[in-house]
Amino acid sequence: MIAEKQSLRAALAAAICAFGVSFGAVFCPVSAFGLPVDNWALLLVCLAASIVFSVIFAVFRPVYGFGAAAVAAGAFAWFFHGEALLSAMGLLGGILEEYVQAFHFSMPQALADAAESGADATMALGILAALLALCTVWTVLSRGSLLGVFLASLPFLVVCLVILQTEPATLPMLTLTGSLTLLVLTQKLRFDTTQSGHRLTLHLMVPVAILLAALALLFPRYGYERSTWSKSLSPMVSRTAEKLTIFRRNAATGQVEFVSPFTPSTLGRWVWDSNVSSVNLKRVGPQRKTGRRVMQVYSDVLYSNRLRADSLAVYENSSWRALTDEDYADSGVSPGVLLAPDVQTLGYGTPVRITIRTDMKSSIFYVPYRPFAAPEDGEVVYDAYIKNPSQLTEYTIETAFVEETADRNAQYERFVHRTYTQLPDDIRPDLQAIVSGIDGADASDTKTAARAIAKYVSKSKTYSLDTPRAPEGEDFALWFLRESDTGYCVHFATATALLLRAANIPSRYVTGYQLKVDAGQWTDVSEDDAHAWVEYYIDGMGWQIMDATPAEVLNTQTQDQPQQEQPQSPSTGEEKTNTQDTNQPETAAPEPSQSDPEPQNEAPEKTTGAAALHVVWSVLFALLALCVWQLLLLSLRKAAMQTGSNNKRAVAYWRHIEFLCKLDKSEPPEELRELALKARFSQHKLDGSELELLQSFSGQKTQQLLADSDWLKRFWLRAGLALHPEIRR
Repeated sequence: MIAEKQSLRAALAAAICAFGVSFGAVFCPVSAFGLPVDNWALLLVCLAASIVFSVIFAVFRPVYGFGAAAVAAGAFAWFFHGEALLSAMGLLGGILEEYVQAFHFSMPQALADAAESGADATMALGILAALLALCTVWTVLSRGSLLGVFLASLPFLVVCLVILQTEPATLPMLTLTGSLTLLVLTQKLRFDTTQSGHRLTLHLMVPVAILLAALALLFPRYGYERSTWSKSLSPMVSRTAEKLTIFRRNAATGQVEFVSPFTPSTLGRWVWDSNVSSVNLKRVGPQRKTGRRVMQVYSDVLYSNRLRADSLAVYENSSWRALTDEDYADSGVSPGVLLAPDVQTLGYGTPVRITIRTDMKSSIFYVPYRPFAAPEDGEVVYDAYIKNPSQLTEYTIETAFVEETADRNAQYERFVHRTYTQLPDDIRPDLQAIVSGIDGADASDTKTAARAIAKYVSKSKTYSLDTPRAPEGEDFALWFLRESDTGYCVHFATATALLLRAANIPSRYVTGYQLKVDAGQWTDVSEDDAHAWVEYYIDGMGWQIMDATPAEVLNTQTQDQPQQEQPQSPSTGEEKTNTQDTNQPETAAPEPSQSDPEPQNEAPEKTTGAAALHVVWSVLFALLALCVWQLLLLSLRKAAMQTGSNNKRAVAYWRHIEFLCKLDKSEPPEELRELALKARFSQHKLDGSELELLQSFSGQKTQQLLADSDWLKRFWLRAGLALHPEIRR
């Protein structure tokens, strides 16, 4: 307990540690999940709470400090309970929305609404920051156990880093871990000698800060990789939950009907490919690669194309959504709009067989374009996707590399032109104005016009997974086309689909996976291969692929394995353009000619430079760590030998003398042993002359060790054990 008023040094040490813990803890989820907060207000709360609690507990008795905190909390709850509850809903909703995308469980409607509206989480996080500051200040000033601080701050890191890979920004993460490290390093000394512990805390601030800065440079945020055990948590949780229930998600609506909350409806984990009923583009922001495998694919021949999952039709309020059952009334739709004509009609010999083996269950099938039939037990849901009611995890599909679909009836084509050219009235004029300025967009041939529009979108922006969210209140597609310099597949696909509609060409948003499978080999497909593209409709042919994502990006994603020979299939005879708009697999890129420049020579240079830089940083890091280690040992030794009563200091000197004698396997003088025993166990108080005997021998022994050692041992004594002649007073 805090029995007396604390010094200014103690209050300052407590305030600094409390600020580091509270700031680091609350800003970890803020930066990891992109929570809507007022950063400056939250920073001010962390600072103010740390200072106020430090002053209160350093000056007043604990009962007054906790009483004041309780009164303040009660008054706050009385006047601001409504705002605090709404802020807490925004905090939970913003975090759970990432878990919903990863595990596909149903979120309570209130939390979903809070996440959708972007409810400000500043107040809720401010309350948590104040509680963390209170806990840390009390721990430091009362010399209590660090267990409470660790247990209180650990969830802020676990929720970001363990189950999901939503890594926080470097500054808050290292501030939190650095503050906890500082508390651990000074805890024992704080127990033994309170003021010395606080003094050491302040002395270690700068070295720890420098060490954290070095760590931030050596291990940047983008280089973070989850451990194997952490990566396995997500599929393990999903698989375990699936075994505990016989109920499944309704794939037609995307809603859970009394099922295990972790049952997936798709294999997608991103906000733009994880739901068969809607996509809220307002939540599409920066995306990190994970490398997590979702399926394996096998083919008898080279297959370099896409696996189709789902399509969405209606665009409104920066969101895509599926058509309802009522929308499909009198549509003339049949399963044939997604399938290939039969083998006899095509004149095919042996169809291409592709086998898909998914790592987790899914309520929809992932299929190549133009399958001859739905997979076993598959149900074609209108013209959107193929339902997987039994949630099979391995299935084989026979497919054809053709452009036309099996069913192209007139009634369905009228439905397509009526439905898939829909645009919100508030953005239609802007989109039409953009289309009017695109060369070739007014061509009478649908394919030519579509290619011109896709080429415009592809060339207008740079591909980047770091593209931020669209600003609040702005339409997603118009913001991308007019203001953003970058985008990734979701942006390119949405903009292309809407511009095609503005040109009166039916189109829709499609998700799935972009992949390349070598003949006769199982190929891993990961979350990073998830992709979005466009389908546009040509009368008499059916739905066609149009991918406006820059071709060099797609080529990079699929050229890491050698290409093999394609099976013969009907060809359109058209040259391949920068935008991809056929349903045939991509062909291999030509081998570089003898005259092509050889970039291979640059690799060793870059590799050597990177290695040299890494060595330099490693050396600097080692030197910095050595300095911190020296400072820590010297501070602990100085605090033990130069503070407290003469008896206590004498015992500390004796322990140090015993340590020095062990280094050269000698025996300490017997008179010094008796002096140490007298200091420890008798009522006799040592005077200065008696203490001087221990001090003098300690210094002489240190000098003797250094003088009698060779250079290697001397280096170890100075660098590793921090033995220097100057420690003798």
